[in-house]
Amino acid sequence: ITVEGANILTRNLMIFGQGATRCHPYVFAELEAAADTDVERGLEKFDALLMKHIAFGSGNFFGALFQGLTLGQFNSAPVAGETARYYKQLSRMSKGLALCADVSMLMLGGDLKRKEMISARLGDVLSHLYLASATLKHYEDQGRMVSDLPFVQYAVERNLYLIG
Repeated sequence: ITVEGANILTRNLMIFGQGATRCHPYVFAELEAAADTDVERGLEKFDALLMKHIAFGSGNFFGALFQGLTLGQFNSAPVAGETARYYKQLSRMSKGLALCADVSMLMLGGDLKRKEMISARLGDVLSHLYLASATLKHYEDQGRMVSDLPFVQYAVERNLYLIG
């Protein structure tokens, strides 16, 4: 249970620790299936979800490996021009974060919340992805002003650097 506050523990838990279970496409449903009072029904649901989860994790692994080896060059970008490469890199970093989150949850389970440095780092990566994405969206929404481009480049490159 967390309460309002600005200390580092609360920030870490709020950004990543609490959302990891709820936002994952399979983990929360697996927990619900495991807690089902009808054991047979719960086991059947859990097994089906587990197979989907394994396929999802395998896709993340191979996708992150491919994007890491190719530096995201084959990713698509919704725009052309100066900012297209940033969209490709954000996709690459998102895939890497998904893989790291999956591995962290697999290895640590419920202890992920207590491993503050890992949880905090994953939360920081998520925050930098959000900030870079918001910067690019604002730039697009404002009409791609050429005078704003150096600021956009600085903001996105700084966030990408802090992710790496």
